[in-house]
Amino acid sequence: FFFKQKTAYEIVDCDWSSDVCSSDLFGSKELIEKEAARVNAMHSKVSGEFKDKADRISEYKASEPKFLLWVHCAFTESFLEAHKICKYSMKNSADEYVGQWSKSAVPLGLEQTPKSEVELKLEIARFMKQELTFSKETAEVIEFILNPPFGPISLFFYRALAKTAVRSLSESERDLLKLKMPAKIWEYLARFNLWVLRKALGPYSPAQIAAVNRNQRLKIGS
Repeated sequence: FFFKQKTAYEIVDCDWSSDVCSSDLFGSKELIEKEAARVNAMHSKVSGEFKDKADRISEYKASEPKFLLWVHCAFTESFLEAHKICKYSMKNSADEYVGQWSKSAVPLGLEQTPKSEVELKLEIARFMKQELTFSKETAEVIEFILNPPFGPISLFFYRALAKTAVRSLSESERDLLKLKMPAKIWEYLARFNLWVLRKALGPYSPAQIAAVNRNQRLKIGS
């Protein structure tokens, strides 16, 4: 996701994507609305300039639909492609997954989003053609993502995930980011690492467990 999200636009001091993701996936409607209001308030304060595809300096505001749409599409596609490349089973179809994620953008003020995998790919392709570009800042972000200041053991586990993330990108995305296709062995290492983490942490996250328990309480109450 971060390869895509940070390609064309500058990084701000903080990134709240993980909070929004957790709330949308497992939060109650009240929590989602509260989190959306918090993020919208933050977005209203984020603005700046960036160099666009035509090499012109353009202004941006994080609350603009164009930028909200890009982050949403990058989020959705990244999760979907990561799921596929890790060979996890998919209970529902990719189209249903994309459609469900489209609902998460509504509280942020984004009404028009892709509703199917085909629509998602078309929107990503449009951004690639019309909007996204490579800059000095892009190179700095990629360098940090691929070579973070971790210790040897953490870096060993992380590198397999990072290399697999690069493999999950399309050829045109790798070309844009000036990245080469890593060897397939990294996929196997990443799956093994994730299997180890799953065994150590359990099959469900605390947020997911809390969501299931909340749904059970609601069913009993009704």
